Amino acid sequence: MGPLEPSTAVPHEVGILGEVTAQSPELALAICTTVRIGCLHLSYPGQMATAGNMALPLNPMESPIGPVCAFTLYHLMDARDLDLFPVAHRQVGLIPAKEATR
Repeated sequence: MGPLEPSTAVPHEVGILGEVTAQSPELALAICTTVRIGCLHLSYPGQMATAGNMALPLNPMESPIGPVCAFTLYHLMDARDLDLFPVAHRQVGLIPAKEATR
């Protein structure tokens, strides 16, 4: 939105794309639908509006893609002294003290 952007905080938007695998396509679709509805309609602390807080980039919103592969890697190695998978934690919003203790 460039100069029309109302917020200059970085970051101020979050993108979420989910993938669900299940024992059947019907179950996967039910899970996707339930999660989407929850994301769209659940309230949160500090909520100022009940609409307009989410963009849905896919159409249809749930897109069955058919069978998927399961990939498993079994490889043993001594990784105690290796920094193979660095982890960084970043807080992108404030968590009310009451919520943080749950």
